[in-house]
Amino acid sequence: MEVLRLAFLSSGVLEFFTSLSIALVAVYFGFSYLGELNFGHYGAGVTLMAGFLTLILAPEFFQPLRDLGTFYHAKAQAVGAADSLKTFMETPLTQVERGDKTLNDNDLISVEARDLVIKSPEGKVLAGPLNFALPAGARVVLVGQSGAGKSSLLNTLLGFLPYEGSLMVNGVELRELDAERWRRLLSWVGQNPQLPAATLRENVLLAWPEASEAQLRLALDKAWVSEFIALLPQGSIPP
Repeated sequence: MEVLRLAFLSSGVLEFFTSLSIALVAVYFGFSYLGELNFGHYGAGVTLMAGFLTLILAPEFFQPLRDLGTFYHAKAQAVGAADSLKTFMETPLTQVERGDKTLNDNDLISVEARDLVIKSPEGKVLAGPLNFALPAGARVVLVGQSGAGKSSLLNTLLGFLPYEGSLMVNGVELRELDAERWRRLLSWVGQNPQLPAATLRENVLLAWPEASEAQLRLALDKAWVSEFIALLPQGSIPP
């Protein structure tokens, strides 16, 4: 808000003096055309074309001041962002408990929460108490109003937020699992996925370049990409 207040104030001041200066020039030319002021070359008044051209060029005279204001606003925004980052970096965070237990990579995942209370790194309650069970192999849709705690629950499952109560994964408490091994079992697709500037094959093999042709085809089938491969110009995935 401080940056916006300063931006509006300085912009208003610059626009005021710019408009006032242009208006004074226009008034000066007007009095010259009326014969009240002797303005122009010696013994001759200023022509209409010269006055018109001067009024057109007058705003350009103040353009550097406007540019200076724009650059100053950008600098003020950068300073404000840097202050926010500094505050964020200096905030003491609660360390999430980490364990050393691991799950079998081939096991289906089931999750059960009992009296789960999700907290922020500062200890503030974000959501809860929650009680639910996600059976293995089920498709679950998490819905709710903005601020209900959907993102907080996902961050807790990823091991990024501390919690109280019980959050069991295949019968093992989440805080007792090895975080790195646990995250390797998870997949996430954002709302705005991005594809690197590469071929379709290179994008699919991005996570596993050594995959065989059969494994590549299996990944395409599971992602339903095989449905539109036939529509490609070559009719198949390029080598």
